[in-house]
Amino acid sequence: MTFNLKKRPFAIIFLIIICQHAVGQVTDSFDDGDFTANPIWSGDDSEFTVDGLNQLRLNNAIPASNNESYLSLSSEAINDAIWEFKVGFEGLSSGGLSGSNQMFIYLVSDIADLEGSVNGYYVRIGGSADDISLFKTSSTTPLVDGTDDVTQTSSAFISVKVTRDNTGNWELLIDESGTNTFSSEGVAFDNQFVTSSFFGILCDYTSTRSTNFFFDDIDVTGTGFVDNISPTIETVTAISQTEVEVNFSENVEETTAETTANYTLDGSIAIASAQRDDTDLSLVHLTISALTNGTTYTITVNDVKDENSNPIAANSQASFQYLVFEEASDFDVVVNEFMPDPNPVKGLPDAEFVELYNRSGKYFNLENWTLDGQALAAFTIAPDSYVIVVEDDDESLFSSFTNVLIITTLSLNNSNEDNIVLKDDNGDTVHSIAFEGSTGGTSTESINPNGPDYSENNYGLSTAAVGGTPGAVNSIFDDTPDTTAPSIATIEVVSATELRLTYDETVTEASSETSSNYTIDGGVTVNAVTRDDSNTNQVTLTTTALPSGETRMLTVNGVLDLSGNATTNAVIDFEYIETEDAVLNDVVINEFMADPSGTGTLPNAEYVELYNRSDKFIDLSGWTLGDQSGRSSGFSSYILRPDTYVILTEIDNGAGFESYGGVLEVNDFPSLNNGGDSLIIATGSSTLIHETSYGSSTTGTSTELINPNGPDYSENNYGLSTA
Repeated sequence: MTFNLKKRPFAIIFLIIICQHAVGQVTDSFDDGDFTANPIWSGDDSEFTVDGLNQLRLNNAIPASNNESYLSLSSEAINDAIWEFKVGFEGLSSGGLSGSNQMFIYLVSDIADLEGSVNGYYVRIGGSADDISLFKTSSTTPLVDGTDDVTQTSSAFISVKVTRDNTGNWELLIDESGTNTFSSEGVAFDNQFVTSSFFGILCDYTSTRSTNFFFDDIDVTGTGFVDNISPTIETVTAISQTEVEVNFSENVEETTAETTANYTLDGSIAIASAQRDDTDLSLVHLTISALTNGTTYTITVNDVKDENSNPIAANSQASFQYLVFEEASDFDVVVNEFMPDPNPVKGLPDAEFVELYNRSGKYFNLENWTLDGQALAAFTIAPDSYVIVVEDDDESLFSSFTNVLIITTLSLNNSNEDNIVLKDDNGDTVHSIAFEGSTGGTSTESINPNGPDYSENNYGLSTAAVGGTPGAVNSIFDDTPDTTAPSIATIEVVSATELRLTYDETVTEASSETSSNYTIDGGVTVNAVTRDDSNTNQVTLTTTALPSGETRMLTVNGVLDLSGNATTNAVIDFEYIETEDAVLNDVVINEFMADPSGTGTLPNAEYVELYNRSDKFIDLSGWTLGDQSGRSSGFSSYILRPDTYVILTEIDNGAGFESYGGVLEVNDFPSLNNGGDSLIIATGSSTLIHETSYGSSTTGTSTELINPNGPDYSENNYGLSTA
């Protein structure tokens, strides 16, 4: 079937049909049999023709499987515009047009090549919904979604009209009857694109539909865009400390754009020059005096004009921030507070948190920093500011707090030793804090986040009633200058040539590792000192050989804390003891109470007294006390010196014997038989040290060894105490 799209009264056969083509008007009925002149259509010329019915017809002689063909011509019509045209198709299946066979009428386009990246508006005929709809090129959602199935037919001839006023109100109308009786498909408002340069048609089609589309009676009226809009400030960007870029909403005129007096910046920032960009005529480069990092500025612009001499509104303003991120040094950002155990809740959220504090004068982007190995998201932490790091599942609990940053997991140890380690995006440690255990519902806070001590010595429990102070100054904050020298807290004898000394605060590496700051009496020399990397208030001294069993005095001078306070004649006594293995009868059972009376001055408890009759220092660790029915558990460590005693008794009875001398409580202390028993002392490896026996006991009276130095160590060398 062939459609004759011309419905001309007979009287007009004597008229000369004129095709008009003005800036705001396009009229073409193709009655001249040509589309390359009056007006001039261009594009894929070889793929179109004007057929015998004076219709513009798609005519691709050598189509591929899928094709695009277009023609366009100049048209600036967009304000108070009307676009009228007729579209037809024939020889299709009963399904009509489709997503592979469809037509696009570009009402507004910024480029001639409609197969390119067009900015504008178009009417789509066909598509998967078989409709006629109005679109803008920046969206796949129609501005006017036409009635479905209008083009679901093998052939059709449809008149289309689109209108737009000068503010952006659109209406789409169609006429399927051929009587110029249009019905509205819908209205819309959109003014994303306000200028036009071209009108045109575009066909998408398969190889079997390469001649089935045709067009006629195109009539476009309206006016082009008239620029009476003043330029505005779109963006202001600090490119460097002395360069700012101002981007306007449209191209600006060179002279006014480059007049420095048209720009002012607050904060006493001087503008040295203004240069319009050579390529982007809406961009102006300002050279200025130095900006301050992290500061927000306001620029004021006057008298800058666009290319049509429209001036910017008086005192137009925009704000921008000059911000440069820097590399972090040690302790620039510190762990200022942390909550390992939020229960019982006192007022803070029921969740763990770690608070970071930027104590430096720098700005940092925390993106790709890590906290205990967990990556942090992008976040700008300004000088003297905080950020609260919480697990993502707990974010809602901190909705009332500002500056909250989430990580995947946060698990602080509630009871054992743990470390919180903060690293920058280069993997370098910025701060690490060790802690052990926690108090439920109470956070641990830094005393002075500005140091100089950043170790665990600078932390304590929060005194805040709610249990902590996340996002605020710590409750125990104290920046009172430290004027007290470090003191010796403990000393541990590690070996015959090694001592471990612990101070009450962090000491400097250089002073604490200076050997000449340490002296030991009795001719012992300190050869080297090493500060512990993980515990900076602890040092290890390497010495010449220490004599066993002799008390020595260590004197420390000139060791500095982080505030520069120096130790002066700090002293502590210590003793090195070199233990030896005991042999038979080195240690003997010197006295025992099998039947306490509870009426005398002695405790109402059984006991056994051991005596070291050798010249050895003997460690009783693992030794046992046995009788005929069994043996005790292994003793805890206890150094029994030469010619000294220790009282063995059951657990919880030791306090009653402390006034009598050294006491060692023993688990599973054997119950001594009042009617007679055997007593055996052995090492942890079951080596017999001493064994004796006894007959019946006397209530309230102990049995004593007559001569602990032998030579008889049997029951024959024992008798009742006369005390």
